[in-house]
Amino acid sequence: MTAALVPASRRSPAFVWAFRHYARHSLATGLDGLRVRGLDRLQAAAAAGPLLLAPTHVATWDALVILVLDGLMGARGHALMDARNLEALPFFGWLGALPLDRSAPGRARSGLKAAAAQLQGPGDTVWVFPQGRQRPAAARPLDLQPGLRLLARMAPATLVPVSLAYHFADAEVPVAWVDVGEPAPPGSLGGREVLPWLDHQLCAGLDRILAAATAAADDRAPPGAGGHALVLPSRRSRPENGLGARILNTIGSRL
Repeated sequence: MTAALVPASRRSPAFVWAFRHYARHSLATGLDGLRVRGLDRLQAAAAAGPLLLAPTHVATWDALVILVLDGLMGARGHALMDARNLEALPFFGWLGALPLDRSAPGRARSGLKAAAAQLQGPGDTVWVFPQGRQRPAAARPLDLQPGLRLLARMAPATLVPVSLAYHFADAEVPVAWVDVGEPAPPGSLGGREVLPWLDHQLCAGLDRILAAATAAADDRAPPGAGGHALVLPSRRSRPENGLGARILNTIGSRL
């Protein structure tokens, strides 16, 4: 039996640049802002060496969020994507998506090897959703898949937990929240420690997001008080002293 071929990257820097502008526009118009805790930590880690980033998977917005985050890091990003989905949407390959075929162990290992091969030095990043499918942010357990543990062993990269969630505040669309956990340098975790450590880190991040979002929605704290800084404002936002706000305030005062 011949070994499965390791798929090559088809990432196009020009296409990534153009699509990232589309991603920023889509997030700014479709969501009520993007807030991130730990962006400076991400940027420092990317400058120091290759990163294996493990985000939670909540919604279709996630792909655009990580594309924007990769740009804010100045990284050369890749991401593992289900092979059948990538075949149906091949342009994701130009964005750095690599196929993961889980129909057989050999094919899956080939996809993981391709991802590990992209992690050579500072600025190289690979994103992999360890849950393997979309799940609500409140769902427990997170149901992390063992492929992440194998990839972490293949790639001499820093492992970074990234919690993603979407919560409504005072708009008809939700705010996107990102919480970056403590990075684990290469070799700092044993094979059996990877998934329990990652589960704990991701859940802690989701808890911080929920606390910050709840406090902001209840007006008990400004939205960035928990360290989740606004890195991409919503185009839906309007100054509080704008004409629309003044009209609403006038109407409200007479009710």
